[in-house]
Amino acid sequence: MVTRTLDIHHINTGREQLRAHSHEFREEVIKVVDGVHVAVGYSLGNAILIQGDGGSIIVDTLSNVVDAREVKAEFDKISRAPVRAIVYMHFHPDHVGGAAAFSGNDQPDIYSHQLLAERAPDIGRANKDGGNQYGSGLGGRRVSMGR
Repeated sequence: MVTRTLDIHHINTGREQLRAHSHEFREEVIKVVDGVHVAVGYSLGNAILIQGDGGSIIVDTLSNVVDAREVKAEFDKISRAPVRAIVYMHFHPDHVGGAAAFSGNDQPDIYSHQLLAERAPDIGRANKDGGNQYGSGLGGRRVSMGR
C-alpha cells in the first residue's frame, strides 16, 4: 500500500494562482493602440475592433451571437462606424459564431481561409485531435497547425 501526504498549502496556492489567472480574463475591452481595441473575457475567443476611415474591421466574432451582441454594445461605445469587413483568423467555432451581431445591416466583406468558405467549422472529428484543435481534414491528407 502506498500512502501519500496531501500538501494542503500547495493546493491552496494553486487555487490562488488559478483565481489570479482568471482575473486576467475578466470581461473588458482593452485599448491596444489608437484605433485598435480587443474584447477579452466575454467568450471563449477574443474579438478585435480596428477603426478605419469610413468604417471598422472586426477580427473574429466570438463563439455565439449572444456573446457577440454584448461585445458589439461595448464596441459601439467606442465607434458607431459601419462594419466594412470581418476577418476570421481561423475556422474554429470560438472565432466564427457571432458574425450576425457585428454585421447587422452593414453587409461587410468577409475574409477567411478558403476552408471556412468551403465548409462549416469543425466542431469535432470523431474524437481525433481534440475536436480538430490542431489541424483540418483534407480528404485523407492533413494540414498541421501548431504542431
